[in-house]
Formats: sequence, structure tokens, C-alpha cells
Amino acid sequence: MSRLDRPSLSVPGLSPGRRFDRLIAAHCAILAAPPTRHEIGFICSCFVRFTLPHSLISAHTLERRNGDQRVTFLAPPSIGLPYGMVARLLLIHFTTVVVRSRCRDIELGSSMAALMDALCTASTGGTRGTIPMLKAQLIRLLALTT
Repeated sequence: MSRLDRPSLSVPGLSPGRRFDRLIAAHCAILAAPPTRHEIGFICSCFVRFTLPHSLISAHTLERRNGDQRVTFLAPPSIGLPYGMVARLLLIHFTTVVVRSRCRDIELGSSMAALMDALCTASTGGTRGTIPMLKAQLIRLLALTT
């Protein structure tokens, strides 16, 4: 197997030099094959500069500043602010759908499993499953005012 064929970057126990080699190999592989239309995602530039919280916070308002610009996120106290990877993934998905369709209406699908299929994530139920986590962040995101 050549250095460019290595599929994984994060292998526990690898030295930093080997991880760097894999990072370079992945970079070269990405440059060698341009992404297809369905592999490109979009996100609003304001959410790049003013990101959502990484973890749960108790406040229902959050103000972010970048130079002379600022944005305030307001959520109902009973629901709370969206946070984490799932909320960001939903934002990227929504923005990508709007850019591709050139329409402000976003079809979420007929079920949570359909939405999770569109997000290319596994749909598992139960208290620690991915569906309850997605549903909670979706509710927080849809209740958010910026």
C-alpha cells in the first residue's frame, strides 16, 4: 500500500510524524479528485465568524463579536440555545439546500430518519441515540432568533 492509499488520519498510537504523513496523503488525495456537486456544502459566512456554542450553556442569550460586528442569539428559556456538532451540521445542511435549490423553503423529509439520511448520518433511537439528539438540536435551532 502506498502512502497515498492510506484511508485514515486518526489512528491511536501513531507518532506525530506518521499522523502528519497521513494528513499530507489525505490532502494530496483530495486535491487529486475534485469534489462532485453533492460533496460540496455551504454555510452562511456569519456563522463562520459568529459560531454557535460548542457545548451546552445555561444562558438563553449569547452575544458574539468580531471586530466592529456583533450578532446576538436569542432562544426561549424553556428550549435553550443550539450547540455542538449536530447544530452546525444542520446549519450546513440547511444552507446547502437553499443554495442548491435557490429557494428559501427547506423540505425536512417525511421523518427524522429521512432527515438523517439527507445528513448522511446513522439513525438510531433510544435515549442515547442519534434521533433524539438531532430532534433536540433541530428544535433549538428552529426556535433561535438572531
